[in-house]
Amino acid sequence: MVGRCGVVLALAAAAVLAGARSFAAIGEWIADVPQWVLAALGARFDRRRHYLVPDESTVRRLARQVDGDLLHAAIGAWLAAHTPRPSR
Repeated sequence: MVGRCGVVLALAAAAVLAGARSFAAIGEWIADVPQWVLAALGARFDRRRHYLVPDESTVRRLARQVDGDLLHAAIGAWLAAHTPRPSR
């Protein structure tokens, strides 16, 4: 399971990849994410097993605390490790 910060960062990254360009747009995109996506990312759930979404203010607070260069390097390394090499 991914930590809470990881879930929020993954959701924010997916929102940006989907075209969100502001914290408001990221928050709106996250609010519309299907439950199965939240489950796959390891989101927390309530007593009824309804997966919880972070709100815009949570995304904004976390973004202020993240080292952008370190996040960029981590995402780049993950992509490199998961990208198939071209066959010759």
